[in-house]
Amino acid sequence: MSQCVNLCQQNRWREAMLLCRETLAKAEKKGQSDAHAGLLVAQTKIDRSLRRQMVASLIQGAAALLQKEYLLDVSE
Repeated sequence: MSQCVNLCQQNRWREAMLLCRETLAKAEKKGQSDAHAGLLVAQTKIDRSLRRQMVASLIQGAAALLQKEYLLDVSE
């Protein structure tokens, strides 16, 4: 779990999500219900952050494209 926290602090959401999924599967396989429940909550939060990062990247790319094409001034 500490590796997952470390990845989140570095804004490496994809790697954190993969690690969380692997750990979640291990906890489910071993029957650790407390760990499983905690990891489900963490996975939801990481998923939201990953989606937020993807949307921000899309918006930045679109803004750069629009500015490049001189369609409108997106800096205002």
